[in-house]
This record gives sequence, C-alpha cells and structure tokens, in this order.
Amino acid sequence: MAGFVRAITKSNVDNLIADYLALVETIGASVAGMSGLRLLKALKRDQVKVGPYPHVTLFEAANRIMTDMVILYGVKWILSTNAFPFETYNVEYGNEDSHGFDLRASSNGRQLVGEAFNVAPSFFSAQKDVDAEETTCTRDCGGVQITNVQRKRSAGRIQAVSKAD
Repeated sequence: MAGFVRAITKSNVDNLIADYLALVETIGASVAGMSGLRLLKALKRDQVKVGPYPHVTLFEAANRIMTDMVILYGVKWILSTNAFPFETYNVEYGNEDSHGFDLRASSNGRQLVGEAFNVAPSFFSAQKDVDAEETTCTRDCGGVQITNVQRKRSAGRIQAVSKAD
C-alpha cells in the first residue's frame, strides 16, 4: 500500500489505526442496493475504487484489509504489553512481500520476524500448522491470537490471527 507508514511504534500506532479505519469506512457504496448475482459479480470483479486498495475488487480488498487489521492491532498489543524487547515493528501491508515477512523487528542483535493472517477461528489450527514442527507459545491478546511457531524452513515466526469476524 503506497504511502502508508510501515514503521510502527507506541507513539504512532493509535493514529495509524485511526487513519486506516477512516479509509476503510469509505468502502461499501459501490455495492449498495445490489443483490443476487449482480452483487456477487461486483464483489469478485469490480474495482472498489476507494479505501486503502482502490484498484482491487471488494472481495480482495476485504482479504487484505482484514489481514492489515490483524497486523495493526497485533503490533499495538505487542507494544502495549511489551511482549518483545523492540520499540519499532516494520510491517508489510496487503499482499506486499518486499522483505519476506509481514512483521520484522530488530534490536541489540535480536531479531523477530512474523507472518499475519486472518482466518475464521475454525480454520486457525489448520493455518497455524502448515509446515509447523512445534508450537512453542500461544497468547490470546484481546481478539488476536499470537503464536510462536517453529518452522521447518525458518527459525520461527510470530503468527497473528483475528478471532473476531
């Protein structure tokens, strides 16, 4: 998402969330009054033209936005609880993949990398267990579940999933 702040700290997280939510509130008018097949086609084929992802369909925008919300609220929780010893968390929004992870932080020789996803609670276990060898820690943090999963292909990732739909 071009132009959106990617370095999240205690001093900017609340404003970032408020700004993001304001963008999200602009979405929906394009499908007002639609129903049936026309609604389904609009959801899957018509560009939303507003919000944080104006050049994708409403269906794709919803997927990206819900993952972004997991990232934003997950980082807010991490910062507010001092769950990890980092002051700044760098994130990738939507379907960006510039650095290989949705969430990165480093300080004093320590590094954290993470992945975020938004799934229904019934699908969380299946998503969490993809390529996992063992789950070392799970924390429920007010609607977001943070799980440290040891992976076959990487040292570890923090995974966050929204439990509220």
